[in-house]
Amino acid sequence: MSGDFHSFEDALNDPDAFKVMDWNKHYKQYKEHPDNVNEMNREDPPRNIGAKYDSGKEIFGCFMIGLAPVIRGVVAVLTYGAKKYKRDSWQTVPNAKQRYTDAFYRHMNAYHNGEEIDEESGLAHILHATCNMMFICWFEIQEHYSQTKK
Repeated sequence: MSGDFHSFEDALNDPDAFKVMDWNKHYKQYKEHPDNVNEMNREDPPRNIGAKYDSGKEIFGCFMIGLAPVIRGVVAVLTYGAKKYKRDSWQTVPNAKQRYTDAFYRHMNAYHNGEEIDEESGLAHILHATCNMMFICWFEIQEHYSQTKK
């Protein structure tokens, strides 16, 4: 693993971030960084300072910054797939939900058997599994949305 990161940009610029990673180290660095204040526990600012009331809203920074190395890894898997097949072609694969579930199981099996890196792509099995699970979630959302539209 190459250098430390303290921002989303630092994580994105780390060329070795997703080959083999010390996830706990990066999580700890993020949590200890002084800019990472729990937004939901902030007090309201004085009236002479601008206010923005975000209470109850999703904190996308938890995903975009807190999970930056995972996002980058999933994007690497998606990029690999886009080059191998076609961008977003996973959305139109026949029997896709079952096939991506099987792919998820294969990558998790390899991961649980101590195989960290997928030989074909050179990327971590756990990132392939994460990507497959995101595909499955996408199909679930599409099915739910199409059922509620009827």
